[in-house]
Amino acid sequence: MRRWMRSLWLTVAILVFAVLQQAVGHVNSDDSWFMTFAEKFLAGETPYVDISDPNPPAGFLVYVPSIVLGRMFGLAPEPVLIVLTIAAAMLSILVAGLILKRSGLLSPDETAPALAASAFILLVVPALCFAEREHFAIISFLPMLAVCASRTAGLKVALPFALLAGFGAGLGVAFKPYYALPLGLAVLCAVFRQRSARLIFSPEIFVTAAVLALYFLAIVQFFPAYFTQAMPLIVAVYVPARESLANILRLPHVLANLVLLGAFLIAARGHFKDSRLLVLFAASLGFLATFLIQSKGWMNHSYPGLALALLGSVFFLLGECDAAGLARRRRFALFVFVPVLCGAPFIFGALADWRNKEEVPGLKAEVARLAPAHPKIAVLAEELPLGHPLVRQLGGTWVGRQNCLWVSYTVKYLLAQGADEPRRSRLLSLKEADEAMFAEDVRRGQPDVLLVETPDLEAWARREPNLAAVFNAYHWAGRVQAVSIWLRDKSI
Repeated sequence: MRRWMRSLWLTVAILVFAVLQQAVGHVNSDDSWFMTFAEKFLAGETPYVDISDPNPPAGFLVYVPSIVLGRMFGLAPEPVLIVLTIAAAMLSILVAGLILKRSGLLSPDETAPALAASAFILLVVPALCFAEREHFAIISFLPMLAVCASRTAGLKVALPFALLAGFGAGLGVAFKPYYALPLGLAVLCAVFRQRSARLIFSPEIFVTAAVLALYFLAIVQFFPAYFTQAMPLIVAVYVPARESLANILRLPHVLANLVLLGAFLIAARGHFKDSRLLVLFAASLGFLATFLIQSKGWMNHSYPGLALALLGSVFFLLGECDAAGLARRRRFALFVFVPVLCGAPFIFGALADWRNKEEVPGLKAEVARLAPAHPKIAVLAEELPLGHPLVRQLGGTWVGRQNCLWVSYTVKYLLAQGADEPRRSRLLSLKEADEAMFAEDVRRGQPDVLLVETPDLEAWARREPNLAAVFNAYHWAGRVQAVSIWLRDKSI
């Protein structure tokens, strides 16, 4: 086992498995939606006006390279995205490892197992969350965490590595401003351990700040509608919609993160002199806090926290310890780390990904049978997985500015929680605007196919003044599970 863990062939096997896992499964609904967003942006449509989403521009810009390269080589962007993500993850791991090696924080005996474990955590564990924004954020953050570990140990970092790490950290925070929290906690580890506030002014911090400042200016210059169109919806609807803490704490991915961090804290007591453990523990705690702050309950939001807790556990198990510590470490490995590591891909949807290549099994074949080739599709749905990746898998065209009626759905959720009259009036006006926009998109886009998520949603839409007329130009053509398929009347 020891020889096997120290063989580079283990990393190769993990890479092969990661490729096979993505080949068997499919690019998820979020990735598919943002690729569609990016394609429309490249086609000249105005982000947050002609097509919109509550996420900042980095959410769709990160998918532009896979689309551009795919077009250059005549390939679909999905496999290009997978290859680029794997390449970026391995590059990040190698840079972070090199930073640790140059600082003397990664011994030769630790190198191969740390490489294999990092590859597994970054490429296999994400499973159905692969190539999500949270996945890219962790990939971007790794070199910065290695720099923070070196600073925490009082060791120097070569300027080129510091600058590269700062650039990656800036990209990571660009995906979500929340991610300044785990980054800040990692930096503070060095400040408090070395008792030096000057470390806040290290070169990597300046580069991170510069990247974020340039990103903000780029949004102002090139995507001003993000502030005028998307931001009001984010503040009024998206941010306030939060699951209850009781529901959040029952989620498997949250429980796994809490159990791993708790057991790690108990087992590693006395070993936090290892700066790698301190930094990874702090960053994991920070990402877990961002999950609780957002409180959406989505598994992709919890991936960074669990990934860093696993990575910190790896370094804990590889490090030196005394006899008493070795006994604790063995118990931790046997009863906590190995079960969580093996179960993590399934927590993040591996089984669902392996079983089928679509969100609603059977829907793609039925729409392909009923609709014309490369159909224009609109979707009356409260969640985006119904339309994505279905439209891309059919080679179709998405009709609509939003990925679903998420504003209307969220407003109904918020109103059920209670609201005073001014806020209720404001929310209802946003809901009506969302429905009117969908109806206008259908009238202008004239989709060949209209999919309706559930019979209950259809009944609700027929009662809504802004949506009732949507069905006038369509006839019912079939149903797959709860989804009804409507085709446009040829005479209209």
